[in-house]
Amino acid sequence: LFPYTTLFRSLDNLVQRALENNRDVAVAAARVQQARANLKTVRAQYLPQIGAEATAEGEYTPETKIVQSYAVEPTLSWELSLFGALRNAKRAAKAEIAASEWALAGVRLSLAAEVALEYITLRASQQRLAIARANVASQAETLQIAEWRELAGLVTALDVAQARTNLEQTRASIPSLENSRAAAENRLALLTGRPPGSLRETLRDTRP
Repeated sequence: LFPYTTLFRSLDNLVQRALENNRDVAVAAARVQQARANLKTVRAQYLPQIGAEATAEGEYTPETKIVQSYAVEPTLSWELSLFGALRNAKRAAKAEIAASEWALAGVRLSLAAEVALEYITLRASQQRLAIARANVASQAETLQIAEWRELAGLVTALDVAQARTNLEQTRASIPSLENSRAAAENRLALLTGRPPGSLRETLRDTRP
């Protein structure tokens, strides 16, 4: 079986959250619906419009009476498609749907890529942070050994100073790595529609 099943399941969950909660995706989806509604409107123009017209007539009779007659006649109108105007409108509406669907797909793809990039940044920062902390522990032991060996006259003060410098340099890199990890975590929270810090427990454990 693929060894990183758990890793990708976690990443997939984050991408799914982002697609569900991101406003850009919602706006793009709304535009698709609007374009489809527009196509229905255009298609309706191809159908005959049936209505009714009412007329009333009156005339004087020799007895000076007014005789009125009423009539209701059905009417049928069908807008002529001069030079294919409606046909072109239909094509344009279909093109609008296609464009909006491609835009939606592009937004979703871009969002998924951003989530994946931040996830990789987070995991890489966690790995580097774990390595840095392990190096601090190892270099602290090295410094202690160097100090003992200096007391025994086996090494010089220069060797001790070098060991101390290595330790301090490694220690100094830890805050930057912690900031990088926290920033990636917060960006992931933002992309998935959650407040900063809300993913800390979910993504706390270091993974490949």
